[in-house]
Amino acid sequence: MSVYGDGMTVVEEKPQTGLGLDDVFQVTLWNDDVNDFLYVIDCLKKVFGHPEPIAERITMEAHVNGRAVAEVEDRTSAQRHAAQLGRLGLEATVERI
Repeated sequence: MSVYGDGMTVVEEKPQTGLGLDDVFQVTLWNDDVNDFLYVIDCLKKVFGHPEPIAERITMEAHVNGRAVAEVEDRTSAQRHAAQLGRLGLEATVERI
């Protein structure tokens, strides 16, 4: 809050939240012929905390289309999550959107 000259005027200041358009990145999961569906679903649940239906949808989309957006988030989180997926044997990239 701010109090101005007359001591009576109070203005609520909203904290800045959210990301600017230049700060939004997507983690792209790529299909592979190595990992089975259940493993990929478990990895998405572990890394992103996705509920099972969302993890299943992402896995199926990657299987059918060759790639799927696993998450949209800030750069630091996206890079960390892509690295975690990589350590689990999945191919993931980070792209600015």
